[in-house]
Amino acid sequence: MFTTERIVFLWLFAGLTAGCSSAAVQVTRPADTPYYKNPYVRQCMDLERARQWSASDGCWQTLKKKLESDPNFRKKGEFGEAEVARIAAMARRSEQRAKDLEKKTAACIRKPGSADERIVCLQELLRDKDRLSQTQRYEVESAISTIQDNARIRRGDQESTFEHAGKLLGALLYEESEGIRVEGVQGGPLQQAGVREQGLIIALDEIPLAELGSADRIARLESCRKQPIVVLVRYGGVQQATFQRVRALCGQPAEGKLLAEYSTPSEICSATGFTPEIRLGMLLCYEVLSGQLSVRWVCARSPAERAGVTVGHLYEKINGKPLLGMTFAEIQGELARYPEARLSFQAAGGKVLSLPALDQCLSEAQAKKCWVEASEGSPE
Repeated sequence: MFTTERIVFLWLFAGLTAGCSSAAVQVTRPADTPYYKNPYVRQCMDLERARQWSASDGCWQTLKKKLESDPNFRKKGEFGEAEVARIAAMARRSEQRAKDLEKKTAACIRKPGSADERIVCLQELLRDKDRLSQTQRYEVESAISTIQDNARIRRGDQESTFEHAGKLLGALLYEESEGIRVEGVQGGPLQQAGVREQGLIIALDEIPLAELGSADRIARLESCRKQPIVVLVRYGGVQQATFQRVRALCGQPAEGKLLAEYSTPSEICSATGFTPEIRLGMLLCYEVLSGQLSVRWVCARSPAERAGVTVGHLYEKINGKPLLGMTFAEIQGELARYPEARLSFQAAGGKVLSLPALDQCLSEAQAKKCWVEASEGSPE
């Protein structure tokens, strides 16, 4: 008669014996497959294990873009259809998380009730900071700051020096650190130009408002009485942004005209091909919201390397022109003028770096080699 303990012992012994006698059966561990060996995949998974959700989301997005833009990367990484589909699913999940956050932020801002209740709602989003990117944190913190300032203005605790400028332009304006928020438009040049509520004025006459104090901002707005001003307005945030460039003249009659309007992803990176930036020896990403170029790769023995450009550099001006509000195509147009025309980059701190005059750009073969080196390099 078999006891329960004896049955369990025999079952375990049989399993162990079967395992020892099946030496020919090879069990492949997940870590042994090309998918898990790929450094990009490993980095994304490591970030997830560390619960750095924002960083892992960006990692999957970068990997998806690389698979879509570089067939050699897919072949070299031995990614089959199942692996590509899996990466695409992870990227879609990260996109959905960003959209969900954007909806939650908008819901908090529109939440009925007092300013304090809306602020508490937004502060809840900041509690798990690992789930937010730097841009997302900035958007939420800016929304909190705006609600607090507007509440002080309504109570009379803070003088709204933008009130007069807003009357000239036919808009209700509130100051933020990054620019001036359009809370409402009615019967003025901004409305004629098609400016909408909740747009953020981020530049006046091509000067970023982040560089100006309140007094300078007001003075530039009110100069619309004497001459037309060019106003750059931004809508949206985390993943997609829309820009309007308008011309406004105050007075009687007021005149407003839409000069340009376009929508763009919040980040645009160099695509495969013989592009102006790869001719210079750089792979770039354009951070649209901040108007900054981020250097992601520098080719060996290129004009960029000889000028001292290094990975991680951030530039906000080219040849003295602010990048804020430019399209990526316009930036590439500036880069394409080299070596026939001078080319300089200005960092956020004001340091200017110039490329050697009339330097030799990379050939198409050299550029192709640099792309290969970049795809084989360590993931960012």
